[in-house]
Formats: sequence, structure tokens, C-alpha cells
Amino acid sequence: MLLTVSAALASGAMARTVRRALPYVGRVSGGVLVLSGAYLVAYWTPQLTGNPERTALTRGGGLIAGSVTEWLQQRTSLVAVLASAVVLSVAALSLLASRRSSRADLAAADDCC
Repeated sequence: MLLTVSAALASGAMARTVRRALPYVGRVSGGVLVLSGAYLVAYWTPQLTGNPERTALTRGGGLIAGSVTEWLQQRTSLVAVLASAVVLSVAALSLLASRRSSRADLAAADDCC
């Protein structure tokens, strides 16, 4: 949603920024995918092998998930306000960059002819 709003408001400026980051996006997302897959395999291997005892990984994952869930539930309003502030800030910055880009394009066109 954030990327969509930003791209709609500042197609030129945002497109240039995204193009610069594009070579790294594939590598980062690939790394995240590999780590997620490794975690899932390690998490489910005891169940699939017929040894349903809780391992350190399942206990640790459960503790982390429980802590994050509890933290989010206690601060739902704060998280919503912060997420809204981030979306609005990015939208405002994108709009500002778009206007600057449009002004620069107009100035260049005026100087050209």
C-alpha cells in the first residue's frame, strides 16, 4: 500500500529511486525467502518425523511470537498511529519530490526553446 501511494503521487521521482534499489531487492527478498524456508523446515521437521517433542527452536519461536503478539495487543493504538504517520509522511515527501521534479522539467523545457 505504501509503495502504491508513493508511486501514484510521485511517479517520476519514485521510479528513479526504485530503479536504483532494484538490483538489491531481488537479493534481499531471496535471502529472506531462504531464511523463512529454513526456519519452516526446522520448525516442522520434528512433527513430520514423528517426534512431536518441543525443541528449542519451537519453544524460542513460540516465545518470540507470543511476546510480539502481546506487545502489539497492548499498543494497538500506537501502532496504528505510527503506521498512519509513516504512510502520510511518505505520501507528503513523494508529492513534494514530484512537484520538484515537475518544476525542474518545466524549467528545462523553458530553457530549451
